[in-house]
Amino acid sequence: MNLFRLTSLLCIGLFALSAQAALHDRGNGLIYDDVKNLTWLKDANHAKTSGYDADGKMTWHEAKDWADQLVVGGGTEWRLPKANPRGSAALCGDNDGGCDLGYNNINSEMGYMFYTNLENQGRYDSDNNYQSNFSSNDNSFVDGTNGETVEIENLQMDFYWLDEELWCFNYSAWLFNAEDGLQYHHIKDYNFYSWAVHDGDVSAVPVPAAAWLFASALIALAGVKRRHC
Repeated sequence: MNLFRLTSLLCIGLFALSAQAALHDRGNGLIYDDVKNLTWLKDANHAKTSGYDADGKMTWHEAKDWADQLVVGGGTEWRLPKANPRGSAALCGDNDGGCDLGYNNINSEMGYMFYTNLENQGRYDSDNNYQSNFSSNDNSFVDGTNGETVEIENLQMDFYWLDEELWCFNYSAWLFNAEDGLQYHHIKDYNFYSWAVHDGDVSAVPVPAAAWLFASALIALAGVKRRHC
């Protein structure tokens, strides 16, 4: 086997491993999805545990405001997970994953978390068969960095608000059931849970420009001293 082929196989193997191990516990309450390039709060009811809300259940507008004011891990542009609705043709209610409304939809960010990352099952499979073992779903995953089992904290077996309103009825918004994998919609004035996400890897905080300037000055000063020695 020549060196080029061996190198190619190694790269393919490394890519496959990284694609399978999508979630990483970054510490400081942050979970990073390296496939979707999203950071999730490790605490799925942070609104309650942080003292922002008594039980963490809020209207859609309140949930949007809560996410918008979050500052966690240096990240300031938190939001609700996106439903990524595909329009009127996908408002069908089938369970094959091709519908915005129904089960097995991994097009939405919370659907991808539930079905792909946490490897949970919906109440119905893609052929509309009832799955009684959906009740054994859990909130754990294998950390892609060290192989340890990590649990999402305070994940409620209930509906969570998603970011977008329903395009045809703007008094309703999308939500996702963390118990059985159903994506649905509801009137915005009802109270449901919220789980915040942030685009990119929040833990990869760049060094501030001032720090770079300070480091550069130290290096330059060291160079001057060496020349005078």
